[in-house]
Amino acid sequence: MSKFFTFLLLLSFGVSKAQTTNLIASGNEVDVMHTVLNLYDFNWQKKQVKGSATISLVVLRPTDSIRLDAGFLTINSIKLNNNLPLQFTYDGGDKPLGLIVHLNKIYSVNSEITFMIDYHTNYINESDPNNLGGSYGKGIRFFQPTKSNPVKRKQLWSNGEPEGNKYWYPCIESLNDLRTTELIATVEGNLTLISNGKLIETKPSSNGTKTYHYKSETAYPNYLTTIIVGEYVSVLRLHNQIPFITFCYPDEKEAAIASSNRLVDMAAYFSEYIGTAYPYPNYSQVMVQDCPFPGLTGQHTVSTISDNFIDDERTHNDFLYLWDGVESEALAAQWFGNLVASENWNHVWLTKALAHFIEGKYAAQKNGNDEYLMWYQSFDMRATLGDWSAGIHHPVAVEKIEDLNSFLTGDNYLRSRGTFVLRLLEMEIGAETFKKVFSIS
Repeated sequence: MSKFFTFLLLLSFGVSKAQTTNLIASGNEVDVMHTVLNLYDFNWQKKQVKGSATISLVVLRPTDSIRLDAGFLTINSIKLNNNLPLQFTYDGGDKPLGLIVHLNKIYSVNSEITFMIDYHTNYINESDPNNLGGSYGKGIRFFQPTKSNPVKRKQLWSNGEPEGNKYWYPCIESLNDLRTTELIATVEGNLTLISNGKLIETKPSSNGTKTYHYKSETAYPNYLTTIIVGEYVSVLRLHNQIPFITFCYPDEKEAAIASSNRLVDMAAYFSEYIGTAYPYPNYSQVMVQDCPFPGLTGQHTVSTISDNFIDDERTHNDFLYLWDGVESEALAAQWFGNLVASENWNHVWLTKALAHFIEGKYAAQKNGNDEYLMWYQSFDMRATLGDWSAGIHHPVAVEKIEDLNSFLTGDNYLRSRGTFVLRLLEMEIGAETFKKVFSIS
């Protein structure tokens, strides 16, 4: 690890290399190692999911109970090693660590425990009707055609940032409790399912459904777990024999080919600039409805992007600064946000700013510095000065967060102002020297 990158780590007081560091979840007694989600029923009318979560963990302090996050779930049963029934306490709400699993004995430090929770969701993530540009919400959002809106596509997608995944499966939402995952889910045969990691198997059944099995062998933060289901076709490109896939609607494939024509070029540029090759066995970017600009960019091996990204070739070439920027920042987050992850939300500015900074580097070398100054720097300048004029004055790294959602979305400090901090550092020590900051190999 370079001295300059170490300097930035110290500056942020908490950035860890995600695949090698798995720290204690704040206020808990365990370290989650692996989670298997088996989703066996999607009820599109009730907007509800039925499934099980099998959680494997290691005990960090002697304990006879385990506390988990759950968001308005119905817990049907909990079984140790999928056999011994366990008692639990849960009021059906969403308070932090509100689901308490009572173990059959006191477990000592370093004990390994696996238990399965059978559950179904209750929280409905409705679109915000007052936000025509889309909204995130939390948990899983369902879509399907209606009489009043027959052009809606049948689709669902999840939002986990910052602590929204507990609304579709029980978990520990702590940012620094990294774990590997598997997702096994059955959907209608005409639908495609995309999730984190590598697609291990797709198994059709005689009743017309398909079961997908995804597996991630690299540990990552809980909020980056995602699921997307819809009618999709894929656009496949390869970089160093790694598949980079754009999932788009069947009637928009030609436009999707044009809109995503720089994806592997971005991967090549980031690999060279950072000095570390793309770190995962695959990458997918998926177009969805009702997702705000710029989108849920940077989930583990997946980015959820607004379907407004898809334009015909001529329109795409006229707006490279816009959607190419979304695409490249989403990809950059696979290094900064995934491979290198913030230890806590207080200092998440650094990974978000690093991803945006390197996105700007790509735009400048590809489109020219004038284009970069006109669209990227001017946008960040307006956002930063607008915050300041509105009386929003605080450090980019804060000591205390009063409201996590407001901290992440209430102003432009994490992304725009944080990027200016990095640009000032680059000016101070020189571009070539600053480039060594990105050495994370």
